[in-house]
Amino acid sequence: MTDIFISYASEDRAKAKALAEALGRQNWSVWWDRHIPPGRSFDQVIEEALNSARCIIVLWSRKAVLSDWVKTEAAEGLRRKLLVPALLEEVKIPLEFRRIQAADLSDWSERPSNPGFDALVTAIAAILGAGVSTTIESSGKPLLPGSPLVPSTPSQSQQGWHGELIATGWSLRKMRVYLSHDTHLVEFSLTKPMGIQIVKVDDIFVVQAGGPVAWPGTYEFQIADGDQRYPATIESEQPIWPYKIRPCRLTVAGRLVYSE
Repeated sequence: MTDIFISYASEDRAKAKALAEALGRQNWSVWWDRHIPPGRSFDQVIEEALNSARCIIVLWSRKAVLSDWVKTEAAEGLRRKLLVPALLEEVKIPLEFRRIQAADLSDWSERPSNPGFDALVTAIAAILGAGVSTTIESSGKPLLPGSPLVPSTPSQSQQGWHGELIATGWSLRKMRVYLSHDTHLVEFSLTKPMGIQIVKVDDIFVVQAGGPVAWPGTYEFQIADGDQRYPATIESEQPIWPYKIRPCRLTVAGRLVYSE
């Protein structure tokens, strides 16, 4: 089984290779090189790789939006709810895939930290359940791949953890969260008119789910404090009216840091 399958147009092979190597440095296995062994058919090999992947990335470009192969692979990712789209350049994504937020890699040049690349890694981690191994924190200290989660029992250093509401509305809650080492902005919002629920940490997407009818109620992600990562949860009740957020609770490592 492979962690990540990268779908791309042949003209974007160099970009796909660079991305595969960058994701490999996150300790994920990546299938991207479409080498077909003797005696095998192209569609056979692709199908096997797709079926074994736990996350499907599609690199959208001017050539990719015209490729039937790329659109077929994207459709499989969408069907299995494993799709993570990324933009290599500013293009109009095919209609059926537009409702999923795409990471912007148009200005990514293999730098260690880039907002679009960080957003992509965060989305992949959410699907793979592997946590976030990018720089989603305010201290400037990088998170190390594979660094352990901290037990949910609050320690003495966690006693001062708290959050404060800094923006609110029918479809928005924005909180400033104070931990032992770092301060984060956590945003919980609904998009209109689709009614997609989104959680962002420091303007990076960490959770995206459902619509007002399929409100999940609980959103799980991870947040950094110094060189540690902690499990975090936002809980919210089913809204009475569409596009209206009900009172919510934010916990970090099992400790309640904000409640309405």
